[in-house]
Amino acid sequence: METISVKATDETKVGIWERNEDHPDGEIFVSGDAVVKVAKTPAVNRALARGLIVEVETTTRKKTTTTG
Repeated sequence: METISVKATDETKVGIWERNEDHPDGEIFVSGDAVVKVAKTPAVNRALARGLIVEVETTTRKKTTTTG
């Protein structure tokens, strides 16, 4: 199943908590300002549609080497 990174829209509330074997480690808890990797389960899709969580882009840094 596809995974995405999300965070809660209201840092004072839990955006979603779910146990599902498709999630990394089988469980997610999205709250505060933490960015969490989740599977796009039906519950995650509902939380996204209700505005409880938002998808965020994660940037990965490429290791660069310099020569010279």
